[in-house]
Amino acid sequence: MAAKLTDVTTRIYEACGFQDITGQRITKVVGALKAIEAKVASIIAAFGDRGDTMDDGPRAAAPGAVELSLLNGPQLPTAAMDQSDIDRLLASFD
Repeated sequence: MAAKLTDVTTRIYEACGFQDITGQRITKVVGALKAIEAKVASIIAAFGDRGDTMDDGPRAAAPGAVELSLLNGPQLPTAAMDQSDIDRLLASFD
């Protein structure tokens, strides 16, 4: 009976140790997410929430700035350029 009690007690301690390690990991992740949230908030505060939409089409962007029209993701196959369009584009650089 003493051996069984020792075994059960050991498993309880191991479970508590696992819970402690898991809690520490979760605390680190929450801390990292809060730091990211603070950085994003400071960026929004610095640049302002201009309410830019991505449907406005191409814009004149400052050098090094990201054009909002480029943030729409890949084109649908029906709106994509075909090879002849790409050939004309590359030929214009000659």
